[in-house]
Amino acid sequence: MKVSIDPDRCLRYEKCYSAEACPTKAIYKVELDGPTVVELEYCYGCGDCIEKCPAKAIKVDKPGEDQDTHKTSHPLNNSF
Repeated sequence: MKVSIDPDRCLRYEKCYSAEACPTKAIYKVELDGPTVVELEYCYGCGDCIEKCPAKAIKVDKPGEDQDTHKTSHPLNNSF
């Protein structure tokens, strides 16, 4: 199971409850007032984020569905 986030439904709260619930940190905010994004490479489909999203902006993608996830470079990939 993989998830995607509908940027039109995302409430863009400064604090994202779905990101806090994600055990792999696959969900995160790029900007404080921007939408939350999901990095599919890190998502293993536990579904914790779906339960925590107050806007119901996160959905399960069926196999073969296009996944508009607004991929970006995951912050955990940055080496210092």
